[in-house]
Amino acid sequence: MILWNSFRQLNRTPVKTILFLLLLIAAAAFFSLGGNLFKLNSSNIKLYENTFTTIGIVEQRASTIKEEEVWDAELKEYRMYSVPEYNQTVPLSTLRFEEAEYIAGPERRCYYGAYASEYVNDSDSLIDGVIVEAAPLKDCIPDGPVRLRIERVLYGAKGLEGTEIWFCDHFNPNPETLFEGKTYVMSLREYAPHKGMEDIGTEFVPCYEIHTTQVTPEGKRIEEGINENYFCEEVTDGFYNTERGQLWLQLMKAKAMWIDSIPVTVTNHTNLLMPFFNGDAYICKGQDIKYDEYQNGTKVCLISNDFAKRNQLEVGDSLHLMLYYANYASSAGEDFLLTGGRRQNYNLLNAKGEVYPVFEDSNYVITGIYDISSGASTGEYGMGKNEVIIPQLSVKNSDENNIVAYEPMKGYNTSFQIPNGQIKQFLSAWDKVGTDKLEITFYDKGYSQLQAGIENMKNMSGIFFIAGLVMVVSILFFFSYLFITKQQKRTAIERSLGFSKRQCMTSILSGMLLLIVSGSVIGCTTGAILTNKIAKEVEFELYYDTTYGNSAVSFEIEETSEAQEKDVIENGLTDMIQVSAGMAVLISL
Repeated sequence: MILWNSFRQLNRTPVKTILFLLLLIAAAAFFSLGGNLFKLNSSNIKLYENTFTTIGIVEQRASTIKEEEVWDAELKEYRMYSVPEYNQTVPLSTLRFEEAEYIAGPERRCYYGAYASEYVNDSDSLIDGVIVEAAPLKDCIPDGPVRLRIERVLYGAKGLEGTEIWFCDHFNPNPETLFEGKTYVMSLREYAPHKGMEDIGTEFVPCYEIHTTQVTPEGKRIEEGINENYFCEEVTDGFYNTERGQLWLQLMKAKAMWIDSIPVTVTNHTNLLMPFFNGDAYICKGQDIKYDEYQNGTKVCLISNDFAKRNQLEVGDSLHLMLYYANYASSAGEDFLLTGGRRQNYNLLNAKGEVYPVFEDSNYVITGIYDISSGASTGEYGMGKNEVIIPQLSVKNSDENNIVAYEPMKGYNTSFQIPNGQIKQFLSAWDKVGTDKLEITFYDKGYSQLQAGIENMKNMSGIFFIAGLVMVVSILFFFSYLFITKQQKRTAIERSLGFSKRQCMTSILSGMLLLIVSGSVIGCTTGAILTNKIAKEVEFELYYDTTYGNSAVSFEIEETSEAQEKDVIENGLTDMIQVSAGMAVLISL
């Protein structure tokens, strides 16, 4: 009876009642929408923090560009090449400044050559050249193609023995005469034949192998020792017992070791390696190296799936690595091609004319096996064939006497990881303490774009939430004044009819509370529906950058799996329902 009387009183002011209900629904919808979006953004931020990674790669700018000339026997003129020059090498410590907040690094990586004759590495021994004893068919000056007969193959393709080849001292403007009846030991490699002479087949040119590229840890060339660039020497009786002959024997030994070697890259985190960062390389068996294993220098490693299959290796097996040279100039991907070929921009003899000795002999436990995706990036930023990944601190012995090449910091061997969303802060601090000799390029897989979207959503949710809250409070106070404070006459009549104070209060509040509950539920439900619609309609432009060039910031977004998307949507809907229900109760109270 009392509840019915309350409804009847509300019906006497239908405009005011409907207006109250509609305004309350709108206010509750804004209130719910703001709270739900805030909740959804908080969930997304946690998801993105676990999904995205921000790394910076560092490269030292050249001080000048030097023109170098190389003789071309085919053109009968010098070819000019531009070569960068550096006044001084910027140390890695420059990147360690007080304001910098690093998750990993900064690190300056090298790769080691590991002698691994006990394993099958499926390398191509011909592409790096051959060492042979050859005799000219007649006296000749090899300033163009001349004929030589291969008397003996000392290193390389044995099938050449007894055959005749075309040879040209291609890069020497004043080649020496070769005499018929003499035998010469030569280091040769294949080269494209002269224009118009394609029918002669393969042409061979010198490798200029008897010299050293050894440098100090500071990158300074060691001047003492063998520094002559020569590829050819006459073989006489007892030649290999002489000092010069011993150099050739050492070179052959070094070549034999190199062809049985695999590259080993040291790092503090696989995220700092571009192939792992951009998804070209991924763990297919076992697990990645753990944080504490990096910190403690544990003897663990990652190996490629092809190498594991070829040698029947599994996770948990031991890998024997004998490290004997260090390359701080190029990457394993640049020197050990995935096709099986190899590039060698360094020499394998030290300044004494000897093979580099093994400086680290260890067994590593295989903690994970990685695979390389189809169409992966190759070259200096890619993975090398049979490349092994180990913690940087796991190499206990110094490589200072085994460095075959050194260059200033390059993007493919110097990098660091910072917290997501901290690029602007880092660059601001770097401008104060850094140097213009270093160029830093950031990659964050699109987090910066997403962060901007998240910030906009957070601002919008805050506006909706505050607007809804203000509207709810204002409406409740205003209509409370209209429905309650202005009811003195009604209360007096009900009291004269014998209603108690409690009954009068129930008569006034019951209808209003029902309106509040109804408006709150409808409004908050509407807010949840709008939140779901907004969340589904928000789209980000996706694109993938693989240039790794000089842009200040590049973005990438990895596609989320269908299972991940389903979980995010389902969890978001559940959260929105819970938040909306809580807000409805809060408003009703």
